Amino acid sequence: MKPKFTKKRIALYALILIIGIYLISIYNSTGFLQGSKMDEKDASYWTYDGNVIKGTDEYTFLGSTETCWLLIHSYTATPLELKDLGREININLGDMVYGIKLSGHGEVPSHLEGKNLDVWYKEIQGKYKAFTGLCDNINVVGSSYGAVLALRLAEENDIKNLYILNPFLKKPYELHKIIPFELRTKLFSRIFIYNKKNDIANINFPQGKQAHVSYWNMPYGPIKDSLPFIKTTTQNLPNVTSPIFIAYSENDKVAGSYSAITINNTVSSNVRGLFDYKRSNHVLLMDYDRLNVINDVIKFEEMNK
Repeated sequence: MKPKFTKKRIALYALILIIGIYLISIYNSTGFLQGSKMDEKDASYWTYDGNVIKGTDEYTFLGSTETCWLLIHSYTATPLELKDLGREININLGDMVYGIKLSGHGEVPSHLEGKNLDVWYKEIQGKYKAFTGLCDNINVVGSSYGAVLALRLAEENDIKNLYILNPFLKKPYELHKIIPFELRTKLFSRIFIYNKKNDIANINFPQGKQAHVSYWNMPYGPIKDSLPFIKTTTQNLPNVTSPIFIAYSENDKVAGSYSAITINNTVSSNVRGLFDYKRSNHVLLMDYDRLNVINDVIKFEEMNK
């Protein structure tokens, strides 16, 4: 006899099919059951000098130590992200510029395991202390997660001018993902392990995307472990009193406008500038508006020396 396709059986088959499709999707887009393969794509994609991706080392543009600049890149990226900005600051203002490399970056993704914003903040504090003995004043620039580190430094130290680019405090709610970002991160980061990116970064400008150096596989663990640091930094934003330049794009698919507007509305700075670069996506210094961002940073600094 042929089996009867009852409503319950059909519903069960449909549920099994849906679960199967979901698991295949998760397998194809994350490191689910593939933790040992985290480094494979990046290790074969980038050109290495020893154990470091070529061209991603820290850099210094020598200049006046009356004002020195510390540049902090974004998560999974490298100091190269901010290098053009640093060069133009040095040329136009004559200041010393130092591009910081956060540990675990510019190598392979697994080297980010065990890292988080608390770890990187200790590194930033060390760099800041080293430069306070050399420089009369210190400016800080931070991109995305680097912006969170820059904000914390300004909350706890005497920063001359603060430059916040495409800051990430909170991911906008995405209706199609149902569960909010923070809860998803807490629940699934140890299961999914890492994100297999389709694009190297959220950059609209094709040449900028091609030139950008960032990990293809993005570990979730450091993001989860950084949530408390972001929460505390957000709560302490009123402690920021330095003149502050905030750059964002309302079309940023990672951070949106929420973080930038929250920072602008919460800090205690008497001097603040909020700049919306609509042609760009998340990584502003690699996108269509990169030259405008650089020029606006230099103008802001000239007005607030």
